Amino acid sequence: MSLDEFSSSDRSKTPRHHIDIGFINHRRIFTTFGARFHEFYESKRSKATDHMALLWNDHLLASYVLDACRENGARTLSSVLNEPKVGDLFCSTEEFLPCPDVYEKERVRSTLKFPFETDWTVEVNYSTQYIFSSTGKMVLAEGHKETIVGGIHSIVGSTITVHPLIIGAPSFDHPLNDNLGLDLMWHGWEWYELHPEDIDEFARLRDVEIPEFEVWRTVMESLPEAKVKEAICSLLGDKPQKDWGGEQNDHFASALHLSGERVTGAFLLKGPAKFEEMTPRHLGKNADQIYRLAMSPAQVLVVQHAHNIGEAVRATIRAFAVNPANPRRYCCIDGRDTYRLLKAYDMLPAK
Repeated sequence: MSLDEFSSSDRSKTPRHHIDIGFINHRRIFTTFGARFHEFYESKRSKATDHMALLWNDHLLASYVLDACRENGARTLSSVLNEPKVGDLFCSTEEFLPCPDVYEKERVRSTLKFPFETDWTVEVNYSTQYIFSSTGKMVLAEGHKETIVGGIHSIVGSTITVHPLIIGAPSFDHPLNDNLGLDLMWHGWEWYELHPEDIDEFARLRDVEIPEFEVWRTVMESLPEAKVKEAICSLLGDKPQKDWGGEQNDHFASALHLSGERVTGAFLLKGPAKFEEMTPRHLGKNADQIYRLAMSPAQVLVVQHAHNIGEAVRATIRAFAVNPANPRRYCCIDGRDTYRLLKAYDMLPAK
């Protein structure tokens, strides 16, 4: 089932993020979070020693680690890369490049690949003895998108070495999701993205058919960013503020609604100055424009562009928005959907 097949109400839900463990280093976890964390875990874990009890304990520990990351303000690795420091704790889902050495060596390095340009090389240094299962070894050998909780161990030149606490597939297999009414078995990576019409204030967009490129191009290539901002603010019942160089976003909304639930939103708007598909190079080195957007406390991060929004940009937004310990939702409004939004609310410019 694709994300498109869910309803707006479904996509607006925020399930509990979990980790299907492939690697876990207990010693490093307890060293990182301290004695009180260890004592709390010991009071809750099963004292049985059979395989299922040990498996349950590790999943319980992973859940507590995510709680501790949230309480300690751990950021995504993409956010940390803006000003990395030794000792920084992070929690995010990243793309691991293949590391076939996991089958032969006791200690290995997996290199991470980012959807945006960065001068940093990030290597995950770990002992294979902590790989939890044959599946965990296989995905690290072949390369995959994995959730990782880790800390920066060293920075030498442009190379950052990370020591992981937990590595595993993003998952929603958690007791707190039992009553959601959603089957998210195959949506560990894709979830948390909203369609523009999922925002209640933009809901009429879904009543406008998808136009041909030439139809929306003729409007969007000449429509100033300021006009789009005025329209969005009008739909939200907000007053547009003047832009200034140090801003984190182009607009902060205190009252978006998702299926009637009030949430906050931060918008990054890109006009037709360069009327072409948005790629990571439009976002600055280390995706610093998305970094600034993500620095907002908003619960929903929105990127709007006059043209198409490329796959790598969508992956970049997700890399900053979806912290497994405290996931936020994100939304991309490309030129076609901006046109549909304006048409739905009779805001297209007069011909």
